[in-house]
Amino acid sequence: MKIGHAISFCLLTIFLVSCGDSPDKSPKDPSGVELREKAHQAYAEKRYEEALALYKDACQKSDGEGCFYAGKSFILPKEQERYFYDSSCSLGYARGCLLLGFYHSMRSSLQDVPKSLSYFSKSCDLGNEVACRIYKKGLK
Repeated sequence: MKIGHAISFCLLTIFLVSCGDSPDKSPKDPSGVELREKAHQAYAEKRYEEALALYKDACQKSDGEGCFYAGKSFILPKEQERYFYDSSCSLGYARGCLLLGFYHSMRSSLQDVPKSLSYFSKSCDLGNEVACRIYKKGLK
């Protein structure tokens, strides 16, 4: 009986140790939304470089709003701004599409009315009322 109890104890100990948290477990990888929220906090605390890095990370995790803020919140070369707005729009964030519509309707070097209307249309389809009004006026 004593040997049986010892074996049971050993097996129970092995089971408990193997089911517990092991030190080599990596922490949960933050989502794009979590990264964006951290970026908002960093931005509010005027830690702009950290915020930009977090917004970019959120964008890489397919967070359209994170892409939008990466383009909007910082002084970036126009090509980078457009890249982030395009990513934002592609990921279904209406405000990114709206700004791309403005880029293609107002900037003389990029002026392309049909392209502008397509971005306003997509933004409208995603629920942006401003884009809907602009799109409707543009069709007249």
